[in-house]
Amino acid sequence: MGIWSSSILSFAQSLPSTVPLAAQEKFAAGHGLLGISWQFDLSGKKYAAQLSREQIASAPDWNSTSPLPLTLAKAEELARAELRKRVVDDSNWEVTELGLHRLRGEVRPKWYFLVQLMQKKRESSVIPDVFILPITFAGETGKINVITP
Repeated sequence: MGIWSSSILSFAQSLPSTVPLAAQEKFAAGHGLLGISWQFDLSGKKYAAQLSREQIASAPDWNSTSPLPLTLAKAEELARAELRKRVVDDSNWEVTELGLHRLRGEVRPKWYFLVQLMQKKRESSVIPDVFILPITFAGETGKINVITP
């Protein structure tokens, strides 16, 4: 059993660097959570999409018994508008994930969307380009920065 666990751990640590990373929470010493960041690869470049804690916290409160303050269609529309700034044609891209996430450490229920798009045609042997965009419930999109040219 120890050998099996070691090989699983070894495999998990050897994934290629082009696999999109999960959300990373950013903290400042003594100040708590600064924000949330996601990394993704698109057209040979690595990007970071970030929302600050203030952006999320200033958006409307929400709980599951209330209608969403921003429709899913609007969240996709905002994500596609940002994607079009980075690709020539977004018509061959599809939403592959549209999630609701709650900001940790808030007394009031503060939520945000996370939209992920990928090209419709993907080769099985190639890690596909991905576009990830966090969006507040006020419709404010996350800031996207190039990490590597």
